[in-house]
Amino acid sequence: VGGIVAAIINNAIGVAGVGKNIRVMPVKIGYDDQFSSTVGRSSDGILYAASMGASIINCSFGSGSPSFADISVIEEATSLGSLIVAAAGNDGVNMAFYPAAYPQVLSVTATDEQDKLTYFSNRHNTVDVCAPGLTIYSTVPGDQYDYLNGTSMASPVAAAVAAMVRLRFPEYSPDETRA
Repeated sequence: VGGIVAAIINNAIGVAGVGKNIRVMPVKIGYDDQFSSTVGRSSDGILYAASMGASIINCSFGSGSPSFADISVIEEATSLGSLIVAAAGNDGVNMAFYPAAYPQVLSVTATDEQDKLTYFSNRHNTVDVCAPGLTIYSTVPGDQYDYLNGTSMASPVAAAVAAMVRLRFPEYSPDETRA
């Protein structure tokens, strides 16, 4: 996800990120087990990033269940000046996916090479934008590169664009950036 956002451009190595001059703040939200895919500490991570001044926070994760705790975290992060950008989900159905479905969040679904909605993308009236999310070539652990699919790949594309908007217009609020 970090490579999609900000891999160095024009260096003839690997891939180029969507954004230019963007700094990435990696925040660990999973457990210490290297094989764990849990995001059990996502609220802590969002609040940490917002309190450290992140203008954009990408969330390439989520679930179909809303949480009152999560909406409080989203509201607090937004009040601190952070725009949350989140994946709309890969169930291929018409359903809200959280945190993407919260009103303050920029919800992103995925398109294919023909700019058509992918078969796996969730659709819902809470989705704000579409971005490329099929066969996205990016960095992976171990100094490698691979093709990845999902709204989790589309979300950092949109997050990078939002970050470039904030670079150009640093006075924009999260709502103005999202608009």
